Amino acid sequence: MSYSIGIVPYINMRAYSLMPPPSGCDLLQLSPQDMVQEFKQGTLTAAAVPIGGLCELKDRYSFLSSFGISARDRIDSVLLFSNQPFNQLSTGCRITLSRESATSNRLLQLLLGYEVGFDNLPYFTLPGEQADAELIIGDTALQRLHHAPTPYVIDLAQLWWEQHSLPFVFARWIIRPDISAVLKQSLLEWLESVSASRHQWLPQVAQEAATKLGIATEASEAYLHRVHYRIDDAEEKGQMLFQQELIEHGYSSAPSPGGIPKNADS
Repeated sequence: MSYSIGIVPYINMRAYSLMPPPSGCDLLQLSPQDMVQEFKQGTLTAAAVPIGGLCELKDRYSFLSSFGISARDRIDSVLLFSNQPFNQLSTGCRITLSRESATSNRLLQLLLGYEVGFDNLPYFTLPGEQADAELIIGDTALQRLHHAPTPYVIDLAQLWWEQHSLPFVFARWIIRPDISAVLKQSLLEWLESVSASRHQWLPQVAQEAATKLGIATEASEAYLHRVHYRIDDAEEKGQMLFQQELIEHGYSSAPSPGGIPKNADS
């Protein structure tokens, strides 16, 4: 029997495809949004699932120890490219969401609410509509940061840090609860091996990223050093706060283009 393990096709998870997964497992590269849906449908045995999508999975998973993806302060790959300052993006403004995101769209929604008020939020555009700002994530965001920045580039992880003095957790490694203890242990050992060998794979991944994105190797190395692959106590607090905030403000479901619902669960 083959087991599918979900990862995103971004530089920050490239190391997981360099080291062979446990026997009987194969890697499936998916966008964060698709990752949630595939896990929900039972396609994936384990995956690095976006925090913003965990509420949709309910009791269908358990965490694979403390492995995940997080950032303290800026991250450079979850960016809002805007023609206006962040504090002016309120009613009357238009923002294009990321089609790949399951967490960053929700994070943007909260951060805008903190800044301009939850009753004064901008309009989320439909595909093809003009916008004052656009949320871009992953490698595309990192590439655009270095090649085509707008007057205002807002790093959402940095804003979260400034607001709460806590790291932001973007994804956690999870596994289906009915999976055998043997396979779970093999996955934990695989994740640990990737984490422990960071000093070995980071230069290679940084060089690949520099070539792929057309940026300086130093820039890609600096980016990878900002990505954390283990969730500590502070990051756990940041994750819990984010999930609590989503529930409190009624944003457990992802925001939809064509406006921002006051309560996405209703």
